[in-house]
Amino acid sequence: MPDVTLNTDTSDVNNSFFNDGLTYLYTGSSYTIHFKNMKAKNGENLIDYLYEHGYAMPYPGNYDEDNNIKTEFTYTIGTSPSTVSPTYPAGTPVYNTGLGMQVVKIIDVKNLDYNDTINLPVGSKWNAYDNVSIWNPDTTYQANTIDKSKINLQITSPDGKLAANNDLDTNQAGTYHVKYSFDHTYPNGDKRTISKTITINVGNQSSGSTTTSSSSSSATTSSSSSTTDTSSNSGSTPTTSTNPSTSERPTSSSKIAVKGEAVYAIKGIRLYKSVDFKANKRIAIYPKAKRVNRPEFIVKGYAYGQNGKLRYHVQQYNPYTQKYVKGRKGYITASSKYVQPAYYVSVPKSKKVTVINRNGVNAYKKASLATKAAHYKNKAVLKVKKIVKYKLATRYQLTNGHYVTANKKLVIQK
Repeated sequence: MPDVTLNTDTSDVNNSFFNDGLTYLYTGSSYTIHFKNMKAKNGENLIDYLYEHGYAMPYPGNYDEDNNIKTEFTYTIGTSPSTVSPTYPAGTPVYNTGLGMQVVKIIDVKNLDYNDTINLPVGSKWNAYDNVSIWNPDTTYQANTIDKSKINLQITSPDGKLAANNDLDTNQAGTYHVKYSFDHTYPNGDKRTISKTITINVGNQSSGSTTTSSSSSSATTSSSSSTTDTSSNSGSTPTTSTNPSTSERPTSSSKIAVKGEAVYAIKGIRLYKSVDFKANKRIAIYPKAKRVNRPEFIVKGYAYGQNGKLRYHVQQYNPYTQKYVKGRKGYITASSKYVQPAYYVSVPKSKKVTVINRNGVNAYKKASLATKAAHYKNKAVLKVKKIVKYKLATRYQLTNGHYVTANKKLVIQK
């Protein structure tokens, strides 16, 4: 989600609470945020910036008395966070800034890192239309995608010229820019172009640095977690070695997780700030634990230690809360003896799975885990028909057509 600046003056927030120099509000006070006057951190108008980065704001269907998309909202400071209407089902790609402002992702491109970059090896297959979904801005919540034929595509080649026939030639190493845009007219007649530009690096254009990978959706549906990630924290820069860190997935073993995939520890492991596992760089120790308590991580990239061993650059993720664990980002072993995929990839011979999450699991009408259909308690035995891949995660489709997670911490094969 784009960064936002907030100035406590009349351009952004009603300043009746700030005219005495205070930088806080009292419980029970009301304040008005003028989103149309707010700026992104690059200085651009916030709303324009959001539309240029694949988001829509404010939420669809909310208009003021003049039938314009509403950009001013008044909130009351309560003793607990107030809810903002409308509400959205689980799995909806909706983000809340903490100010009550809701932002909806409209253009969703797969396998991006947080710098809107995809790294591809030379000669690989990549189709721009296969890697994007556009959510309908007019629906009450973002549950329906728009036909890809309505996507305007513009690809710029490494030489700065528009690519012929909008074709990205992965046989030619270099940096490409792909712009997706969608022209939309809201019910009130307001016209907007929602767009998103991403960078495609063909060949190892970013050698020497570990990149991250968005997985709003790999382990969480669209989990949509709005957590922002960076390549490294202070003090976590990889140690220089004869085997430099790389954003490319090593091809030496099929057991290596892809970027954005969820893995969990089957034995005791440790998390480090550095690719060279030294005690003074240790962040956390994870003892061997029962399946439901095993630490889970999202793979952000790859690096090699001075001993030549492969490491995963990861951030710990909690599938129960569907959030990243704060302060738990660093390097772990990539050995399959210690970490394995957190999701099943096959249907058991019995065609049954048992719920092991103590709070049970929900079943949904769609593989995106949108639109809740049922809830199954702990120890419930579910009959499954097939396994379905959803982005970098998997779901079990039940015999009744509904979908449940295939996360090994939540269900187990019979």
